Amino acid sequence: MWPIGKSDETWPWVELLEHLARCWSYLVNEMGLDPIGLGGSPATLWQRASERWHSMSGAQREHEEDLLQGYLRTHDLAEGLRGTVAPSVYIFRHGDQSTVTCDRAEARLPWLEVHDALVRLGNSICERLTDLKDPRAKEAVASWKRRDRASRLAQVEAATGWSAASLKRLAGGGSTPRIERAFGLQSGEESIASPLAWAARMVGPRNPKALRALFAPLLASPAGDASALEAWRKKCPPLSGEPFEQGYELAKWLRDTSTLGPQQPFEIDGFLAALGVRVIDEPAPGLAADAICVWKLDRTGPVVVVNSRGPHAQGHRGRRATLCHELCHLLVDFGGRVLPMAEAKAAGAPASLEARCNAFAAELLIPREAASEYFRDVTLAGVEPAVEYLAQHYRASRAIVAWQVLNSDARTRLGTGLTQRLGQMARRYSHLGFA
Repeated sequence: MWPIGKSDETWPWVELLEHLARCWSYLVNEMGLDPIGLGGSPATLWQRASERWHSMSGAQREHEEDLLQGYLRTHDLAEGLRGTVAPSVYIFRHGDQSTVTCDRAEARLPWLEVHDALVRLGNSICERLTDLKDPRAKEAVASWKRRDRASRLAQVEAATGWSAASLKRLAGGGSTPRIERAFGLQSGEESIASPLAWAARMVGPRNPKALRALFAPLLASPAGDASALEAWRKKCPPLSGEPFEQGYELAKWLRDTSTLGPQQPFEIDGFLAALGVRVIDEPAPGLAADAICVWKLDRTGPVVVVNSRGPHAQGHRGRRATLCHELCHLLVDFGGRVLPMAEAKAAGAPASLEARCNAFAAELLIPREAASEYFRDVTLAGVEPAVEYLAQHYRASRAIVAWQVLNSDARTRLGTGLTQRLGQMARRYSHLGFA
């Protein structure tokens, strides 16, 4: 893996063993969701973050740089080779799968295969160091041997990115059984491969008690059948282009496959029910998350819990948009590199996936083709009544209607006045979220 040179036979590798032991809980439990929510390929993560930082204030940029740098160093095996020059080798777990990245090349491998290779590597280094009397070598070997003995609390901290204090507030106490129950964990499990830990990482620790309200119905949800959803997932077309283009493409395919004309509203509740997706409405006031979607929790099938007091999920229009958003995740994201188990519609969710799902939801609710056609003869005075009519007909928010008109081919013929009025409406109602 690393061309170290002539010294490779005598290289002690003690720093690599120290690094593996120190970062083991994160390698096993931190499921590949970067701390700034960019998502996408690990190979280009720093480059894409740098592009985003151009528009940030100095303090915010420094904060994100520190978070991302710490995250990448933890997952880079080359951090354990400080005494030589070696290319980075990043390892990220994603549920049952993992990504190994080196020199901009990526390999997608089963997690157990990567896990076993890392264990063999650590054990092999231990064999080199066992006979040494050096105190550092002895401590490195001891640290490696107790790598799996981290407390349950420390494991969940690594998986969620939350502090111990926040986790205790979520669980209603700091005992191990309480923490395990809060995340649906079984005693004795080596890692925290919990969809709820994944969701907590996206939502963030600002309101643990409110998040507990959304977790409760997920933990109590009965067994489900995902076979109908799996059948639709297999039929989904390959997607290409920018995330929003992928969302439009997928929504158009779904409408066409469902023989739904552009003038017809999409019945999201009925469609999810036919797929075997259970939808639960639960108020969690003060929580900056609209929904949590779980692909599989123990024996539970796919479940969406909608925060009926969420920023964008309130009211029947906001709820419909939220469910359409989650449907996109269910069809094309779960089981993949970025979302192996769960998704939370919140600020910490991967930005590229959220852009795709937002475009999908908008196009599924009201096709741009239909929005454009209706605005063919609309005057400046008739903009608001037209938006209101389409919002009522398609049961979509006014913000979504306005954006769909602006993102359609109608924009080229509307004129400056109409475009500006629509833009004002889109931004005003987007601020309300669910209007």
